[in-house]
Amino acid sequence: MKKLYTAKSIYRHDDEAVDGHISHLFEERMVIVEADSFDDAIRQAEIEAKKYAAQFMNVRFAGYIDIFELGTGGLRPGLEFYSLIRRSDLGVDEYIDRFYDTGKECEREVIEKPVQRIPPPSIEPPGW
Repeated sequence: MKKLYTAKSIYRHDDEAVDGHISHLFEERMVIVEADSFDDAIRQAEIEAKKYAAQFMNVRFAGYIDIFELGTGGLRPGLEFYSLIRRSDLGVDEYIDRFYDTGKECEREVIEKPVQRIPPPSIEPPGW
């Protein structure tokens, strides 16, 4: 029986900084996949991640997938769809500042540079 999984993947966006140096934006993206097993979910998520990155000239899939099983009960309010537990000696404020609120997030920032999309390749894109 197929199950639903969330798949978190990470991408690097190369962008020219104001001073002419290349800077990198990192994107964390989550999608839902339906698969027969955990390993199948990883395979499907990797295929989806590579297709997503291949749409853009300056985006590279970082090769990182984190799978979380949702089960077979379908989506519903209150369903846990992702969890990460990390051991740390940091206090609460320091932890949030270090991992989630660094000041470099682009969650509300609109990037004015137009997105450069390319047609999906018929073969797997070469690694960067």
